[in-house]
Amino acid sequence: IRDFCLSRGLGDVYKRQILGITVMHLVLLGKHSDVKGFHAFTYSISHAPVSLALAILAFFSIWSIIGLAGFHSYLICLGRTTYEELKNIWDSPRDSPYYRGCCGNLAHALCPPSYPSALDFRKIISQNDDHYSV
Repeated sequence: IRDFCLSRGLGDVYKRQILGITVMHLVLLGKHSDVKGFHAFTYSISHAPVSLALAILAFFSIWSIIGLAGFHSYLICLGRTTYEELKNIWDSPRDSPYYRGCCGNLAHALCPPSYPSALDFRKIISQNDDHYSV
């Protein structure tokens, strides 16, 4: 979950940067034109349609990330999965065996307990071992 939150957060920052830069490009292009008012906006769109397309794409992409982040934060607070929420398996959040309270669920999702590794990286491999291969 931590890696997912980090990647979504970085994606959101990147898309906000794209939105800011493209809007700034359109505004500066309109300011440096000879026309004023709404005509400056249409001038900048006609001379940089790719910037407008990127701004629209980044805007809607940011809203989808915010919506998904909000929904998954809600699910974490309830201690449910998406399947359990859609099928309405538990009548109340307290019926779920994984419910620890909102703060407990957030702490468990963002700082889960660490379990010992099943791999022994310090094991010495001999040539007589059955699993040895070159």
